[in-house]
Amino acid sequence: MIRIEYEDLLAYAGQVLEHIGYPSGKARITSWALVEADARGVPSHGLQRVVDYEKYIKEGLFRPEASTETVYETGLSAVLDGNSGIGMDIASKAMRICLGKASETGAGFCSVRNSNHFGMAGLWAEMAPPENCVGIAMTNTEPFAIVTHG
Repeated sequence: MIRIEYEDLLAYAGQVLEHIGYPSGKARITSWALVEADARGVPSHGLQRVVDYEKYIKEGLFRPEASTETVYETGLSAVLDGNSGIGMDIASKAMRICLGKASETGAGFCSVRNSNHFGMAGLWAEMAPPENCVGIAMTNTEPFAIVTHG
C-alpha cells in the first residue's frame, strides 16, 4: 500500500488543479474537499474526480474563472448563481452566507443554481456546528441511480 502524507497530497492536488485551469483559491478549497473525501473513505468523491473535472473544463461544462453572483437576497435567505463555476468554491460561499444569516436572524437558507459537482455534501454541513448551528447541504443530479431490486 502506498502511503502519502495528507499535507503532501493536499499540496500536490492543488498543483494539479491549477495545472488544469483552476485559480489558486478555488484549487485550494477543491483539493481540500477531494483529499478529505479520500481520507474519510469516500473515494467516489475524492481525487479520482480530477480526471472528470479536466474533461468538463475542456467541454466548457466547468468554468473555473466564473464568479458566483447573488441574484436574490433577504435577511434570511439568498439565491446564488454559480455561472457554471467550481462547485466546492460555490458550496463554501453558500454555507458562509447561511451561517452569516443564521448569526443575524437565527436561521439562514441558500439556494444555488448553475453550479457543478460540489464533492461530499457533509463537508459543507460540517461548517455549521463550530458556529453553533445545524447545517444541511444537498444537491440534485441527473437521474442515473438504479432502484433497489430494480
